[in-house]
Amino acid sequence: MKTVLGIVSSRDTETFELLAAALDARGARLVRLDSDRYPTAARLDAELGPGGWRGRLTNHLGETVALADLSAIWWRRLYVGRRIPSEGLHPRVRRACRLEADAALQGILASLPCVHVDDPFAVARAENKPWQLEMARRAGLEVPVTFNSNTPDAVRRWVRSTGPVITKMLAAIDVPTDDGEGVVGTSALTEADLEDLDGLSLAPGTFQGRIEKDLEVRAAVVGDRVLAAGVDSQQLPEAQVDWRKGSETLMPLFRAVALPEGVQRALVRLNRSMGLNYGGADLIRTPEGRWVFLEINPGGEWRWVQEAAGLDVAGALAERLLTEPSA
Repeated sequence: MKTVLGIVSSRDTETFELLAAALDARGARLVRLDSDRYPTAARLDAELGPGGWRGRLTNHLGETVALADLSAIWWRRLYVGRRIPSEGLHPRVRRACRLEADAALQGILASLPCVHVDDPFAVARAENKPWQLEMARRAGLEVPVTFNSNTPDAVRRWVRSTGPVITKMLAAIDVPTDDGEGVVGTSALTEADLEDLDGLSLAPGTFQGRIEKDLEVRAAVVGDRVLAAGVDSQQLPEAQVDWRKGSETLMPLFRAVALPEGVQRALVRLNRSMGLNYGGADLIRTPEGRWVFLEINPGGEWRWVQEAAGLDVAGALAERLLTEPSA
């Protein structure tokens, strides 16, 4: 029986169970490692010798697996060291502990000669949005006209020559908002916004031409397979610019969508060029029938696509994890 290690967070239950069932149906088992429980409740003992890293991993459930027995690793969520206590530790000491644990876990496991979905170092590069937009353009996908600047006058000139524009953040980090902590979503840029661009001296802004939407699509790109589902986000006023603002209503409404073969091939090329086996791509179909690529999320969510649209993403991932590693 093949053994796959799933690097997840302690909150991962439904998604883990979907993949575990898909692997079990194929005669393999999925062992979980809650990354946020390492190093406080999970153990990694490894020695580097002539044949590479050897040793064993024990999770918080007491399950032990030899590194040499792993046929694949599913890198879903890396939250290493988040349970290291803050009480009694200087913040800089706690940060040093987290960095040390992260370096050990990633470095040792990523070096193992097994299938990786996906190599965390490839994922870190692929998560850079400006880089992936250029890679998408090279792969043959249409991307929005995009402008990045920290010069207020340059932004004003560009916006007024471009037409309706949206603005978005490049890094999905939690920041204080009017509703508490949250990720700042995509928003339409207004004239009032153009008059108040002083914040660009602290962080550059990213601006894109606004794309008219007929359909909002999430495509799970798994190896050479593309499983796509879409929804009409324009039916909700609060979701017309950023569908995530109406996600609770819209997620159950996603239905399977057949992407044009050219778009599917381009998405597969994009993943390969970035060294990925999996990515959750977001696209827009315009009223004229154009397909516009927005971004791709390595390790992006797929459970709602499977459950709402009936697409077997877990099965596709399981099959990818059970392929033979390339030499």
